[in-house]
Amino acid sequence: MRTVCLLLWLFSGILIKAQKTDAEMDQWMSRFSTAIGGLQVTVDQRFASVTKYYRKNSDTILIFDTKSEKKIVDTLLKKSKVTFLNNTLLFAVGNNTAELIELPSKKSKKFDQIISGEILSVSKQVVLLDYAKSINIYDYKGKLLHSSKGVQDLISDGDGRVYLVYKNGSTSEIAVWNGKTVKTIHTTSNGIKSIKYLPSKKFISLTEEYRKADDLELSISLIRTSDNYFFKKKEISSGGFESVKISEVHDSDKFLIDFQHIQQPQKDKMVEVWYSGDKRLRDKKDGTKHHRYLHWNISKDEIIEIPADRFSDYIGMNDARYLWAYHTDEEFTYTGYRSFNVFRYDTHSDKAERIFDNVEELVMSENRRFTLAYRIDKKMWILYDHFLNKTKDIETTEKLSNPVMMSDQAALFECADGLFRYDLIKGSSKKIIVSKNSKVTFHNLLGNMIYHLSNFKFVERSADATKPLILQVKRTDHNDNGYFTFLNGMIKNIIPYTPNRIKDFKYDKKKNKIFIVEENFNVPASLYITEKGNPEKKLLYRINLHDQKAKLIKQDILSYKNSAGTSLKGILTYPVDFDPSKKYPLVVHIYSLLSGSADKYLYPDWGNTGFNKRMLIENGYFVFQPDILFDKRGTGISALDCVNSGLDEIVNHSNVDASRLGLTGHSLGGYETNFIATHSKRFAAYVTGASLGDIPHFYFSFSDLFNVANYMRFENGQFEMAVSYAANKDLYFRNNPINYVENVSAPVLIWAGKKDTNTPLDQPMSFFMGLLRNDKKAVVLLYDKQEHSLKDDSEEIKDLNNKVMDWWNYFLKKEENIDWISQEIKRDAQ
Repeated sequence: MRTVCLLLWLFSGILIKAQKTDAEMDQWMSRFSTAIGGLQVTVDQRFASVTKYYRKNSDTILIFDTKSEKKIVDTLLKKSKVTFLNNTLLFAVGNNTAELIELPSKKSKKFDQIISGEILSVSKQVVLLDYAKSINIYDYKGKLLHSSKGVQDLISDGDGRVYLVYKNGSTSEIAVWNGKTVKTIHTTSNGIKSIKYLPSKKFISLTEEYRKADDLELSISLIRTSDNYFFKKKEISSGGFESVKISEVHDSDKFLIDFQHIQQPQKDKMVEVWYSGDKRLRDKKDGTKHHRYLHWNISKDEIIEIPADRFSDYIGMNDARYLWAYHTDEEFTYTGYRSFNVFRYDTHSDKAERIFDNVEELVMSENRRFTLAYRIDKKMWILYDHFLNKTKDIETTEKLSNPVMMSDQAALFECADGLFRYDLIKGSSKKIIVSKNSKVTFHNLLGNMIYHLSNFKFVERSADATKPLILQVKRTDHNDNGYFTFLNGMIKNIIPYTPNRIKDFKYDKKKNKIFIVEENFNVPASLYITEKGNPEKKLLYRINLHDQKAKLIKQDILSYKNSAGTSLKGILTYPVDFDPSKKYPLVVHIYSLLSGSADKYLYPDWGNTGFNKRMLIENGYFVFQPDILFDKRGTGISALDCVNSGLDEIVNHSNVDASRLGLTGHSLGGYETNFIATHSKRFAAYVTGASLGDIPHFYFSFSDLFNVANYMRFENGQFEMAVSYAANKDLYFRNNPINYVENVSAPVLIWAGKKDTNTPLDQPMSFFMGLLRNDKKAVVLLYDKQEHSLKDDSEEIKDLNNKVMDWWNYFLKKEENIDWISQEIKRDAQ
């Protein structure tokens, strides 16, 4: 066995160093699993399962028995869904089959030609739909309880009830399985378009489709799940609108019916007209959405039609009378991401009152009394009390995010070094320090998404104050992280601090056991079992045992400051076969904050931007990734300063050859690379992808990808200029690469996808033309069918990665027998 491992280890190095064919590289890469995830654990903590991921698939499931000498007791292939039904039984579905597997005996009952499978946990049953449109329901022992044909659709509550849609000729019927029998509850000659549980699971919405004259109409019905009572009103029909969305708005007896129609833009007109006063430029590409709203009170048998001319969108706020309302028309001259002025609309009086200005997120409490909104221009959270109809600014110098509404009438926010508690009734606040110089976040507390449009979202995010919250704490000074419980102001450790990246874990406070999936840059993803607070852990499984070279990878995390005194970090990763007696070339890779990826496992891959750290270090390069933070000096100048400050930390490294430095970046990093290339003499070569070359030109353009004015991306977005071009033209001039293109002193490789709608082709080409005009050495690679990043497993992605490696080898290793580069570099000598 040791001989086989040695051969594999040698083979992996030979492939990289010899730069074998693409097919051989593909074969080598395919042997690497990229991660494990989807951790599940039985209640008694004996069995665990994980999904094993590869570059091209994620259909391998591993089952572990903590009481067996043979830890992996089963391997399931091509299964997309695996669930423990109890402590000894597993259910698996995928690849047209389903299985009930008894653990640890591994006795299995298999079912073929299966489309989907559902679990009824309370009644302890399994529901299978097959390709013959038959429904078969089994108990956990595999005994058939019910079978019927002609099933077109089904939905399950996951407990003990299944609603079935049968089709028989021109007639459709809805039936319900209650755990023992099937009973028909509705028959119709209409087509059934959809049947869905509403979030409370107290009601099911049923959308039927019928023909009226020459048009197809939609009708909406509701089924109350407690007694299967059927609610239907003839007034609730689409009236020419082609889709519908149904929302519960209060106590599950009032509903907002939203019929929708998209008015498609005219494509065949001779001329397309744009107006500067148009408030719907975002709709130019995809069309304008129109609505018809109905407010349905089933307890009063009352329907109110809500006018759609004043507001385009309404959202239920769990109030019997009021709705949130806003208009998607542009209110802020396209200067930011989606944000809205939000009103409280009274369904009784047809009046509206503005509550929030320029907000992008609403967070509602479970008891319906409070809503928090984040106001972009003030960078402040606003509290609205529904009972008192009053708003209040939450004033603090802390930067607050991700609020959670607690059951004790308080809101908890994430903030620097800990949590911020705000009393929703009294208005008092308190900062709770968890750990100095740390980032504290709530673990897996996403909430219930009620509404989402672009970046604008409305969510109910609440928690029981009598139960512990789990916090992740990342310590900046120590480059590690740990997990804690928080309850009644008390903080207790459950996973000790570790430099590893914790990808997933399952914690049972009663049994005091924790299953953890971890990885690091030189440690492939691994599954451990441990006990609460215990730094010792037992390894159950690790991917890529053949990857012996990962153990050789060395990495330094450097801490330093830029010239403005801002604290920064940088990752310096060593060549795999590092020899302390040698000097090596170095590739600098930039974007924004990259130090957060220091604990990510490095596996080889065709990088879709031409960059893969593992490939570079296997080929004998140092890789340095310095953090970049922007400030009032502007995007380019800030990036230049941050990169120079990072280089100052490493150029005197005894093994770094400061005469052989390369710089690369993609997208924002490509812009930064272009700008640095016009101001630096420290690099021997550059690679820049999908990059901006002329930012004023890009500033005054419209994004076909995001349907926004691109100046938004500078004033309030990624480039963080924080000021308009008109207000500070000099700032934009000083940060524009093309203004200094004549100063470039090293060869530049530029690449772009010709179908890129994020960074249009004229941007990288403008920088290339500037280099051409000033007689600089440059090559541009234009991929005809590719976009902003290159598609996985395409021929283009392999070509780009090979050419980028050629570029580094030519200029940083002096391998000058590469014809496609020599043609440009040696042109003056010809």
